[in-house]
Amino acid sequence: MIRIPPLAIALALGILGLGVLAACASAGRMEVETPAIRGRVLAARNCSGCHNLNAQGSSPLPGAPPFRILPANPGALARFAGDIRLHHPDGMPAIILSPDQARDVAAYIQTLQSDDPKARLPAVPPCVMRLC
Repeated sequence: MIRIPPLAIALALGILGLGVLAACASAGRMEVETPAIRGRVLAARNCSGCHNLNAQGSSPLPGAPPFRILPANPGALARFAGDIRLHHPDGMPAIILSPDQARDVAAYIQTLQSDDPKARLPAVPPCVMRLC
């Protein structure tokens, strides 16, 4: 009979355990990281200083439209942001969205415009909007 040292068994089990943890973390991230969530994170980082990112409430900066009324189509959203920059160059910082980012932000805006409250993500807390 072959005798396997206890240290080798412990090492093998540890490596197996790390592989299982990595697979679980990867699977969990895939389930949680939807386009709407990525869009919400992007908006919180770049837009929340001026715009309200929730389904209700007003924007911190008067005149900055809340996200819930912005176009929920990626192409229209990019054109809208470009038009604002063109007509108000001193009023809005240059935010350049990749096509994937525009789709993600549009997916988030669609959740805000949904009549189904279950389709909406939880509100972005005001303290987060003030810190970004």
